[in-house]
Amino acid sequence: SMKETAVEWLMDKYRTQNGVITAADYHKAKEMEKKQIIDVVEHYCEYAEEGEAEQYYNETFKKK
Repeated sequence: SMKETAVEWLMDKYRTQNGVITAADYHKAKEMEKKQIIDVVEHYCEYAEEGEAEQYYNETFKKK
């Protein structure tokens, strides 16, 4: 079975909580999304050094 994306997890929360998304749910989904992006960069970019995936995430997706 495929892993659940952060968006899918959040939609599931939305459905099971009668259309309510809490701030905690949102923050957990953001953390899941960050981890998923970092995992992809680390697994598929052979040139990625330790810490570079997180640096890429921060530069690309972090709100200033």
